[in-house]
Amino acid sequence: MAYGPASGVDAAERNYPDRIFRQTYVLPEGLKADDLSGLQMTLGLTLSAQAPGLQPFNAELTQAMGGQCAAVFAGRTGRYVPATPAQFAIAEKAAAMPASPPTPADSVAFACAAQSMLFQLAQIDARVSDAQLADLAREIQRRFAADWLSLDLLRQPGLAEAAQRYVALFRRVSLLRRVGGAVPADLPAWLLEGQVRQGLLALQDAKTFGALDQTVTASESHWLAAQPRRAK
Repeated sequence: MAYGPASGVDAAERNYPDRIFRQTYVLPEGLKADDLSGLQMTLGLTLSAQAPGLQPFNAELTQAMGGQCAAVFAGRTGRYVPATPAQFAIAEKAAAMPASPPTPADSVAFACAAQSMLFQLAQIDARVSDAQLADLAREIQRRFAADWLSLDLLRQPGLAEAAQRYVALFRRVSLLRRVGGAVPADLPAWLLEGQVRQGLLALQDAKTFGALDQTVTASESHWLAAQPRRAK
């Protein structure tokens, strides 16, 4: 697949046939997480070469697509910094261990991000018509409906704070699992499985976040208490 704007006079005067447009700018189904991660890097480099200074996942892209991938929004909005002795100890041990394999949720998130970058490349391609972009935007919304944040949802004032809460909680649970800590089975599926959209919607409620934060904090403290003491 070749990405980016075509060159020459003909490219500016006529549009792609739909078949060629889809071959160029529609992400194939069934790609593995590792392949999708590498593809994102390639698309980022292509975007930088084709449109220097253009920011990936910018506001213009979100408006044109009619929304944004929930995982992209959370990843660009929230961050996790350990804040307690247990969290520091868990993060330190996890950093020395092999990375966890990608999950099905990771694959969906990587695919949604890669398709968004393809859309952004299509935006700067002179041979892509407005109708093709509009059709692709609708297709993206359908394909990634489970991970999609509409423009209306993105305008909700509590969504950015929910993203911070989600990223922190999900990262804490993931690290605790990696070091062999006991994770309560009654945690919601969206937290255990990385279902970002559902998590963002749920964590706009401060009480929901507070209860989950207490539960995860107790599990972290229990893990730390069970660790052998280091000799001084």
